[in-house]
Formats: sequence, structure tokens, C-alpha cells
Amino acid sequence: MNLKENIRRIIKEEVNRKYARSSENLTKQIINYLDKYFSGAKTKIENEGYYVVCELCVNGDSVISTTFYFGASDDDEDETPDDQFNTGYLLISEDFVKRLSTLLPIKKSYILHIIEEWFEDKYIDMIEKEANVNGIYISEIDLTKPRKCVFVEIPNNITDEEMIDYVVNNTLYTKEEVIKKMESGDIDLKKLYKNKLESQEDKRINGDW
Repeated sequence: MNLKENIRRIIKEEVNRKYARSSENLTKQIINYLDKYFSGAKTKIENEGYYVVCELCVNGDSVISTTFYFGASDDDEDETPDDQFNTGYLLISEDFVKRLSTLLPIKKSYILHIIEEWFEDKYIDMIEKEANVNGIYISEIDLTKPRKCVFVEIPNNITDEEMIDYVVNNTLYTKEEVIKKMESGDIDLKKLYKNKLESQEDKRINGDW
């Protein structure tokens, strides 16, 4: 067990002790609510190389999203291997937390704690399997403003030339650079094209963060 995992374990034990006096029935109510609310959620999991994203969407709204980063971060004193897990962020819609706070007489901090535990129990194994990664966990949690989910499908009849032109027009890559990176295997053209489409659509629908 590395230092980060040790720290996480100690913090989680402290949090569990802090909430040990909370009603077991209340905890079950929250978990039951989460199970029912997300029973029909649309899940998007994508492996982008140095990070993996998972988003839970209900009625078109992004309610919970996670990003798991790999490799070294800017503030790492020791260099982390590119394929080694670094940090996991959990973002929850503030409207959803507010709704739960209204339904049940509980503090926001307790709601976030239960959601984190619930998410790890329900989704970590699925994310690791679908994204072909391992050893991930939530290390930070926060609220986010309401956002719409964005799902984009690549047209069946689009050509490589059209995708390359779109990428060039929406990135700092030149056409020659895109082709060279495709040939070397550094980029997947369809994935890059889809990412740029979703990025543009997300900005159109949700604006800037």
C-alpha cells in the first residue's frame, strides 16, 4: 500500500468514525434513493489515455461525473509513471445535493460522504473493466453547477479527410501533424474528432465552466 492509499484509508476511517453516530436508517434511505434515482441513468465512460472520465446522466442532466488522472501532476514531488493512478475527482451537481438535503434532514457533508461510498461500491469496478485500468479511487469531491450531458455520434459516411479538416480547424495541429501522428499511432483520428465535436457541443449547450 503506497503513501496516498494509506492517507486515504486513514481519512476514510476518521470520516466513518465521525458519522458512526448517524442513523443507520437514514443512511439506508439515502442509498435507496440513490439506487432508484440512478436506476435508469445513462453512463458514459471514456479512456483518454492520461485520464479516464465517467459521467452519470439522468433526463439529460449530468448529475455525477468523475475524472481519474494517471501519471505525474504539476505538484508531484516524485515523478509518477504514466500508467499509474494519481488522483480521482468526484463532481456532484449542487442541485441534486440540494434536493437530497430538502428531502432528508441531513448535512451536506454527510450526503457527500454517502454518495462517495455509494459511487465507489457501484461504479469503480465497472469503470476499471470498461476503461482497462486498475487501482482507481476517489481522492477529492466537490459540487458543480448544473450541466447538460453531451453525447455525440460520428456520422457513418464521414471520411478521414473531413475529420482531419475538422480537427485542424479546431485545434493547433496542422494537417501534416495530424497525418504524421495518425501514422505513428500517437492519435486515434475518430476519437480525437469525437472529442472535439463533444467539446464544441458542450460549450454551445453549457457555456464555459
